[in-house]
Amino acid sequence: MSGLFSSGGLGFTIGSKSEKTTLDQQTMEQAGSTIGSIDGNVNLIAGNQVNSAGTTIISGQDTNISGKNVTIDNTVNTYDSQYKYEFKQSGLSVSLGGGVIDAATGAYNDIQRSGQVQDDRLKTLYEYKAVKDLEKLKDFKGNLTKGVGVNVSIGSTTITSEQNTHVESVNPSNISAGGNVNITATDGNVNLKGTKITATEVTLDAENDINLDAAQNQQQIDGKTSSSSWSLGGTIGVGYSGSFGSSSGKENGNAVTHTGSVIDASGTVNLKSGNDTNITGSQVIGEKVKADIGGNLNITSLQDSDDYTANNQSIGVGFGTGKISGTHGSFNTGKTDSVYDSVTSQAGIFAGQDGFDITVGKNTDLKGAVISSTATPDKNKLSTGTLTFSNFENRAKYLANSIGVNYNAGKDVAKKDRGFTPNIGVTVSGNAESTTRSAISPGTIEVRSNPNQDLSGLSRDPSGALNALGKIFDKKTVAEQQELAKVFGEVAFDLVHKISKENGWDESSPQKIALHAFVGAVMADMGGGNALLGAVGAGLNEAIQKELAEKFKDDPALHQWASAIVGSAAATVVGGDAQTGGSTAASGTKNNFLSDWQKEQREQALKNGDLEKVAYWDAIDKAQNQAITYLGVYPGTDLNAPVNSGLLEAVSQLGQEIEASPDFQGSFLSNAPTVDSSTLVAAGASAIVVAGVTLYYYNGGWVKAAPVVGSGTVGVVGSNNLAKVGDGFGRLGTLAENPGIAVNWSAFAEHGLERMALRGVTPDMVQSWVANGKALAQGDNKFLFITREGAAVVTRDGKLVTTYPASKFDANMVEVVKKLFGE
Repeated sequence: MSGLFSSGGLGFTIGSKSEKTTLDQQTMEQAGSTIGSIDGNVNLIAGNQVNSAGTTIISGQDTNISGKNVTIDNTVNTYDSQYKYEFKQSGLSVSLGGGVIDAATGAYNDIQRSGQVQDDRLKTLYEYKAVKDLEKLKDFKGNLTKGVGVNVSIGSTTITSEQNTHVESVNPSNISAGGNVNITATDGNVNLKGTKITATEVTLDAENDINLDAAQNQQQIDGKTSSSSWSLGGTIGVGYSGSFGSSSGKENGNAVTHTGSVIDASGTVNLKSGNDTNITGSQVIGEKVKADIGGNLNITSLQDSDDYTANNQSIGVGFGTGKISGTHGSFNTGKTDSVYDSVTSQAGIFAGQDGFDITVGKNTDLKGAVISSTATPDKNKLSTGTLTFSNFENRAKYLANSIGVNYNAGKDVAKKDRGFTPNIGVTVSGNAESTTRSAISPGTIEVRSNPNQDLSGLSRDPSGALNALGKIFDKKTVAEQQELAKVFGEVAFDLVHKISKENGWDESSPQKIALHAFVGAVMADMGGGNALLGAVGAGLNEAIQKELAEKFKDDPALHQWASAIVGSAAATVVGGDAQTGGSTAASGTKNNFLSDWQKEQREQALKNGDLEKVAYWDAIDKAQNQAITYLGVYPGTDLNAPVNSGLLEAVSQLGQEIEASPDFQGSFLSNAPTVDSSTLVAAGASAIVVAGVTLYYYNGGWVKAAPVVGSGTVGVVGSNNLAKVGDGFGRLGTLAENPGIAVNWSAFAEHGLERMALRGVTPDMVQSWVANGKALAQGDNKFLFITREGAAVVTRDGKLVTTYPASKFDANMVEVVKKLFGE
């Protein structure tokens, strides 16, 4: 198409435009033969081989199939498609631009995107952004013409997208009889693949092997996209500009499922093989199952799989002159990987009320498979030479991340955006695991070569053996998770700055740090990551901004890189994903312009290692409430929804440290009445988090869950038989005089800090345990300092090794506490 046409928005293009969509499809469906007798028998007798594929055999009475070898196979239907989309446009474009148009266009695009996404939280954020864009129009009130300009440019855009799909689906063979089905291989094997047999009784008799196999269904997807564009033009009265951009992406997907052979008899199934019987991804079902196997019985389940990988990258550069002079550029790359492997249909022998009677000459091997029945144990018997068994580990895992760099230079570029700055996406991930176990129903198991074989590792509960794993990866959902975390970070960190200014909080204030930690936790939680790690990255970054700002006061770009490194290091120390910590830290630095730096007193507190100032935790209540009010993303009634579990877990850990502070004593939260946790659970009490403390609404008021022995502070039961110096406590050590060690916070073990973070232990707690606890010497260089409230392992030179709050005490440690401090 050539001529005059719309270029989208408030503009038009004079030039050429072409758009082409091509879809080629090829289908091949196998038409199987049908052999049948309505009222009589079907007899297929061959002097040599019997071969059949995709055939339906039906008889009103019996079906008898016999040959030297009998092979009944499936056929495969195939589908192929080749999709291609091509778009090209070039010419002279004229459009309206400027602040008014940009604000209106931004609002329009946000509203459009809000209607496209599925995640309700993302919808809310885009609606919020649209409102904020429209509010910008107030800046042009009374003089809208100042916010409007005319853009004229020449350029070209090319977009190409291709996807090839290949599908293979199993077309099974079916044998159905009103009476019995008898299949005999007089000199070889009975081979069934993707075959279903339904009858009153079924007999498979092979001179050599019986092979019951599964056929594969497959789906393969290969796609690629590419785009490029360039433009050169100007805005009247403003200046000239030019840009170039390109992007490319690839995706590959491969899914495999199985259609097993199924022998289904309403009466008895008889299996007889001179050598082995192999049941792979298939099932033998009968009211009674009898088997006489001369060699080995091998039953193996198969895992379905679904793997997906995608890679994309983009690059863009541009320049401007006059009032818009400057240069800019960006490079971004992203990757998504997903794997899925799980048994979804368990292979095995499934008998009914009459049980199973199986005799195996050599070995019986179960791989994630079962020999099952609904009969009483006296009707189930397996006699085998040897018995081996193993399980299948199922897994579902995905990881999506992105990273890039931006460059901006020019007199009108905001200081925080100048130079090279990081663009780190929040990692979106998911992971699930299960085990498909081998199992044999209760009954007699006779292992002739080893009558006393230990079978304790073999499950005797086939009904609970499958544990199929569901798929957790959805391409669209994962993409929206990444988008959600990104947009939330942009909006939320800007609001952190706004909230802080409204309340007079400077950059070093504990309230500001709490807000950053809260937003970082939410960003990580939205990405399916660890909320605590996000909070660590964002909170630590905020806590050291004075030092970073001083070092990089003339180069905000390096400041952001330093923030990303700090966040990554913090997340790594607590055992998490470095990119999640780096992303939340860098986002906080970029989207909240660093203007008011820390005060001397906060800097001194940090130098002293006093990271748990009560003001920090008291601020969480106000910070969290304001963040929720401004964003409308986490209304209070939804804080306990499953989607927020990671966030609540992180905040609840902070709550443990609030209660340890003397300044906290005497407050409402400290003095709230306690109720036994089992009572709260039984009553279905709802919970909220206030200042990091979980409160439950019960019987018309707010209460806390009462701690229990072994899960909070170890209680005193009453005994005066205290241990003496020199008494030994096994692996925990020997009671010694307290050596008066001071913890060296500049030389901690990484493991020790990790345990502190994940278990909600503060430096003040550790100092108290070491100073006031009983010391158990563990060799010449290490001590376990233990109290009723917790314990810490510290080396003689003050290096913290690990910590245990009382909630983590095992039974042995609880007993030691009683012996040290009284029953």
